[in-house]
Amino acid sequence: MAAFSQGNTARQKSLIAVCQMTATSQKNDNVQTILNLVSKASAMGAQMVFLPEACDYIGESKEQSLDLSEPITGTFLQEMKTAAVQNKVWLSIGGYHQKGPDTEKVPKIINTHVIINDQGNIQNAYGKTHLFDVDIPGKVRLCESDSVIPGTKIVPPVPTPIGRIGLAICYDMRFPELALSLAQQGAQIITYPSAFTQTTGMAHWESILRARAIETQCYVVAAAQTGKHNVKRSSYGHAMVVDPWGAIIAQCSEGVGLCLAEIDLVYVAKVRNEMPVWQHRRTDLYGRVTALHSDSSIISPEEQDSYQFGHVIIKSSQVFYRTLLSLAFVNIKPVLPGPPIRPVERLSDLSPAEVTDLFMTVQQVVNTVKKCFDVPSSTIAVQDGVGAGQTVKHVHVHVVPRKQGDLANNDDIYDHLENHDKWWSETRTVQSEKDMATQSQRLRLLQSHSKEMILTYTACAILAYFLIKYMINFFAYRRAYFKLPTPPGYSYVTGTMHLYPGNNEEGLASELEMAKKHKYFHLWWAGPLLPIVVAYHPDVLRHILKSSAPKPRSKILATTYDMGVPWLGEGLILSNGLGWARNRRLLTPAFHFDILKPYIEVYNQCADILIEKIEEQSKQGKSFDIYSLLHRHALDVILRCSFSYKSDCQNFDLKDNIASVISELNTLWSDRSISPHFYDHIECLYCLTSHGKRFYHLCSVAHKASEEIIEKRKQELIANPDLVSNHKCKDFLDILLTAKDEDGQGLSALEIRNEVDTFYFAGHDTTASSMTWILYTLAGHPEYQEKVYQEVINVLEGREYIEWNDLQKLEFTTMCIKESLRLHGGVPGIERRTTEDYTIHGLTIPAGTRLTIQLFLLHHNPHLWEEPEQFKPERFHPDNLKTIDPFQFVPFSAGPRNCIGQNFALNEMKTTISRLIKNFKITLDDSHVVRRVPYVTMQPENGVLIYATPR
Repeated sequence: MAAFSQGNTARQKSLIAVCQMTATSQKNDNVQTILNLVSKASAMGAQMVFLPEACDYIGESKEQSLDLSEPITGTFLQEMKTAAVQNKVWLSIGGYHQKGPDTEKVPKIINTHVIINDQGNIQNAYGKTHLFDVDIPGKVRLCESDSVIPGTKIVPPVPTPIGRIGLAICYDMRFPELALSLAQQGAQIITYPSAFTQTTGMAHWESILRARAIETQCYVVAAAQTGKHNVKRSSYGHAMVVDPWGAIIAQCSEGVGLCLAEIDLVYVAKVRNEMPVWQHRRTDLYGRVTALHSDSSIISPEEQDSYQFGHVIIKSSQVFYRTLLSLAFVNIKPVLPGPPIRPVERLSDLSPAEVTDLFMTVQQVVNTVKKCFDVPSSTIAVQDGVGAGQTVKHVHVHVVPRKQGDLANNDDIYDHLENHDKWWSETRTVQSEKDMATQSQRLRLLQSHSKEMILTYTACAILAYFLIKYMINFFAYRRAYFKLPTPPGYSYVTGTMHLYPGNNEEGLASELEMAKKHKYFHLWWAGPLLPIVVAYHPDVLRHILKSSAPKPRSKILATTYDMGVPWLGEGLILSNGLGWARNRRLLTPAFHFDILKPYIEVYNQCADILIEKIEEQSKQGKSFDIYSLLHRHALDVILRCSFSYKSDCQNFDLKDNIASVISELNTLWSDRSISPHFYDHIECLYCLTSHGKRFYHLCSVAHKASEEIIEKRKQELIANPDLVSNHKCKDFLDILLTAKDEDGQGLSALEIRNEVDTFYFAGHDTTASSMTWILYTLAGHPEYQEKVYQEVINVLEGREYIEWNDLQKLEFTTMCIKESLRLHGGVPGIERRTTEDYTIHGLTIPAGTRLTIQLFLLHHNPHLWEEPEQFKPERFHPDNLKTIDPFQFVPFSAGPRNCIGQNFALNEMKTTISRLIKNFKITLDDSHVVRRVPYVTMQPENGVLIYATPR
């Protein structure tokens, strides 16, 4: 058996063919063109043929491109494998449309570059990492990310008969870091199969290719699409080969065809020796380009058919262990070779990383071999050079399983290793492929079991440490917790969570029953060891909220706030401590009245669009969901006011904008927070579940949307530095980008994105939900709706737009808004962690306890409110406010950590609700049952269906 670092077995001079074609949407025609080119190249003596990007087809639309895509086991690659075998050539399939995984909500493809050897086996594959999203007005517009999943890994250079090839695709050539990384890993050739546009091709094609060749001192091979593919798309062509000195040594003429070029690896070495730029690089100043690999790149081990070992092809069935840089396989003879994946002849040619990885692989193989063959010892040997008995020009390590007395003289092993070809053939027969595959499978199972055991023991040790630490603290306070009021039915498995009906109306009713029995708070057990106090009385809230108690966070079992961190980061909602305090100070100016005042015009403009949408719905004479319309409206407001971005999102379906992403993230976050499954509360396990993968995918979508808005605004400020001072509405993002603390330090790029993501969520999702419930209550109480209408008419005096000074005059409207927030609220609850023991009426809540401030229960607490389930706006009449405790009604929280944007939200609600009631009489669809769902925000389960009659 052997572990090897793939050595250089390529010929010193080789002939290659570089193809140029005009692909269309007709796959069969494209395949025939490829077969003709490959056959022609083979007849001319080429050992490897390079095909362009999208050689399988170029669709006429995104939908057609998705429909025509195939998995890596599809018919297109099968035909290519057959062509390689029949013509006895290696193929570079420069880019084909690989069908994306089914886990994608929106179907997409992977732009995949595949290397096939002359035996028809896939050597490796690479997914295009840089996607071409470019809009040059009047010239070219392509958005590859609409339909393509970007690759996430760099594939190590692939050993071939012509040399080590670094894989890239088209737009990748604009990123020298990728080329430098491939060269640093040993690439002698870098290939950029392309479908370059006419505009960018004429400007940059030759310049970029020559630059990549010069800086990496590699041959650069660029097969290309050419000519007109359909009415929308044409390609530049000019397929070419550039040598390591930057000279163009082959280039295709116009039209379909190919050109031949000679690859001379001696010349590569000569250029690098005479111009030793790799020795002159100042990595002490600008660092070293590093690569992020995947063990199997774009294909699984089952799909990678073989590996190159010197002049020998090793089938994947013989390989039982692989790292990023090395692999181990069952040999035809009695030793286990272990080579590095990169082909080099001598040990001294390996990089330090490869040497380290190779011998770590050997160590792993030794342990596996001992278990497999039940042997106490092993002989480990490296034959470094022909003089040492090396028969394959690819440095490798032999691992020989040994038992005491297996040789007459122990030192005879070295003679046997030096002459093992002759020794083996004279004494025994070689193993069959089936025998080697069987033995490899046995070793693979042992290896897998070993890895799993190590991971399991490590995970258990970590979990045990934190569990013991937690239990010590828990049992110190156990007696205090069991004195607190708790629902009957505690279980030593689930605590009391099995008693909770879930995030629904039944769950809210269950909580209300507890609040009726217990005036101040009660206790839930999230499992047998995690107590959570649910508080809903001003006496408790006053102590907790005035003290700036931190939001609960945990390194073991994720709290509700921990669960939101992958999405919102350490923004104002989730952060604690000095970081929160600093950022709160920096952001407070964004919500000064002078900043908020000009937004009234934006509220009105967005309300105009909303009114148009409702008028369109009312003309159909059917009920419609007001929640979805308000969701888009609130998003429009936040984008315009906070980011100076006019998205026109009110004119798109919900599924087509970021609102749908935020809505789904909200649902996933909330469902996880009450999940009874243990793994959902451990981050490293949750991310492996289908819901976890979906959550993290949506986080990346949300982050990308935020980063695009930030970058757009940055570029605007660079182009016009006076934009902020001249802009009559200084928005939230401008303040984020320009804010400085006492030390003159601004917010980092990550902090800015965290706050943008936070405002995306808090600034539109909660407001949309709140306005939905306000209209719902007014529609259910027409007498109060009429009073709001009369007040708005009197205040506006014939005007259509609400003005800043009108907001204070909308007294009854404000009362209705507050009463609706009390009844239904935007946010059902918030969390804190107690910092000290807190005793009320003889009951002690220990320090360090997770405490949920249930705003819904607070606002429905029968010990605080008369007829709490009734809609009574007069509760909030100015004359009655003195009877309401300041901590009795806190829809935006209270104390130092209250909602920073509450005035913004209230002004938006007043403006929007007033405009809608002025224009429409709202009634409910009685056939539709409205049910509340207490997610992170209080949402209607199936929307709120209304009728809107124009006034």
